[in-house]
Amino acid sequence: MAGEDATSDGGMAAQHAAVPLGPYRVAPTDGTERFNAIRIPLVPVACWRLGDPAFAFDSSFISPVFSPELAKLAALVAANSGCPASIFAHADPVGSDDVNKTISDRRAIAIYAALTRQPDKWEELYSDAVDGDTWGTRAVQTMLATLKDGSSSPYYEGAIDGVHGPNTTDATKRFQGDAGLNADGQAGPSTRKVLFGAYMDAVCADSSGARFTMKPEDFLGGGADPGGKMAMQGCSRFNPVVLLPSSEEDSTGGPRNADNAPNRRVLIFLFRPRKTEPAEWPCPRVKESAAACSGQFWPDGEQRRKNGEALRLYKDTRDTMACRFYDRFARRSPCEGKPAGLVPLNLRLLDVDRKPEEGVPCMLTVGSKTFSLVTDPDGLLRVRVPSDATAGTLVIGAQTIVLAITALGAIDSVLGVQQRLNNLAYDLGGETGETTPKTEAALKEFQADAGLEPTGQIDGPTCAALRMAYGS
Repeated sequence: MAGEDATSDGGMAAQHAAVPLGPYRVAPTDGTERFNAIRIPLVPVACWRLGDPAFAFDSSFISPVFSPELAKLAALVAANSGCPASIFAHADPVGSDDVNKTISDRRAIAIYAALTRQPDKWEELYSDAVDGDTWGTRAVQTMLATLKDGSSSPYYEGAIDGVHGPNTTDATKRFQGDAGLNADGQAGPSTRKVLFGAYMDAVCADSSGARFTMKPEDFLGGGADPGGKMAMQGCSRFNPVVLLPSSEEDSTGGPRNADNAPNRRVLIFLFRPRKTEPAEWPCPRVKESAAACSGQFWPDGEQRRKNGEALRLYKDTRDTMACRFYDRFARRSPCEGKPAGLVPLNLRLLDVDRKPEEGVPCMLTVGSKTFSLVTDPDGLLRVRVPSDATAGTLVIGAQTIVLAITALGAIDSVLGVQQRLNNLAYDLGGETGETTPKTEAALKEFQADAGLEPTGQIDGPTCAALRMAYGS
């Protein structure tokens, strides 16, 4: 999944590069009530983006092209079990901040309601058309054209023109009849509730076609806040990824609206599990004023989001987002245009006596890249791989070794010691992060090999010897 892009220009799902937890610097205390404070950061571990053409200009209604992207979200959620989600919806720079806060709020609500199967929230969007975001007959036609009857034919096969003519009436009647509703041909509230639910099921499915849903408890805040604080928010036009030249932005419609399409997007971040309180979350709820957002701006936030003489892309310039709270997630995120950087990956081959093996030909595959390598005099294979890589394979002769690429724990932690001893071919029985009899036995064996007293304890001399043996 790492770095995987969607099949359309409007979607993407990806793992973030691993961020180690700690170490944290603490100072000795003096026996009084003074203490060290450690704040565990909120770290995004994965991201998902839905963008154009899922949303039309000035609209929150979700197009059927939403469906393939949901399969990617389903896989991402499954791969990051227990990681709470949060939705950030964005608008393009056309219009005022208040108008764009409203449209981005509505996009966040539309996604959240679809994932959690809450047709009543869609009814609110349908019934309360604002600022040009009118679902109306066009949305009904789109849904009826997506849904299939008992013979696998779409209920509606006419033009999506927003005109409730005979074809729309007939399609509505057939849907109502199959759903056990009063077949009057009018998509009233009772019909819409069933229609919304059926359409949500149709577009929200995993790669096998099975129904994919999320619960409010799967989002930050655990569904406790009625307004969805932390679970969903609209970011107005504060964080564009594309800033057009002023000459184009000041024009009307046409190419401007098309070129601004990347800014009409919704992001979902999955976070490393930790308790998060509403008081520490600065984003206002959907339907609340955007005034709180300005308190999170960079000092030059207003200047950042202004159009200039030339085209600016966030992935290149990193200076288009006003909100520092969101920018900190975005700049590490492949879903906001961060190219996967390259990082060194060094592998050392040891023989049964744990001595480096020189001149061994190997084939390393990481993602779509394959490297033909030969170990150097230190037994090392040295390559540079994408920073978001999480797995690979190493072929040595007839052997194929599956690699899990992950950040090492601190060298003075139990997990960090276990990881290094395991990679140095000491028998641990697994990397658990907890001291076990096998860990102590492996540690004693390493200490004896390093000429240290075999205590089985993690201490300074042992960590220094392990760092030297393993490589810094």
